[in-house]
Amino acid sequence: MLEDVSARGRYLVASYLTGSDSCTAVFDLAGSPRRLWSSCAYGPADGTSIDPSEHRLIVVPASWDGQRPFRLTILDLRTGRRVGEVPATAFWQDSTWVDPTHLLMESATDDTHSAFTIRECAVTDGAACHYLPGASAAHPAADAAAGTTY
Repeated sequence: MLEDVSARGRYLVASYLTGSDSCTAVFDLAGSPRRLWSSCAYGPADGTSIDPSEHRLIVVPASWDGQRPFRLTILDLRTGRRVGEVPATAFWQDSTWVDPTHLLMESATDDTHSAFTIRECAVTDGAACHYLPGASAAHPAADAAAGTTY
């Protein structure tokens, strides 16, 4: 399944199943397309997974057993080597790169998933995350909608 394509169209991230395990593969589409690496240790993260500079990929650990992970893993896009991690909340839903050094992380405020909040995480300084102005886990921003609405 197609998960993400880099902004310049050079790299493609796909997911596939091996038995019941979700796996991730990265392809270089330049010239003669080829698989760079694949791993069943990580599954694709929801949202935009390739950073805009085409150097890193955000994934979830494969062993999260149906519960959302409390940490997301950052891999080198070309090698699959682990280069960092980002803290997530218990109700993490989605992530997307803002620029090569920052992610936006969407989380539900509780297990009802009726309200969401967004944090910005700087992945270069120990993955420090901060709620966007006017938002917190207890008080999501009233003028911003994130996630599914019913």
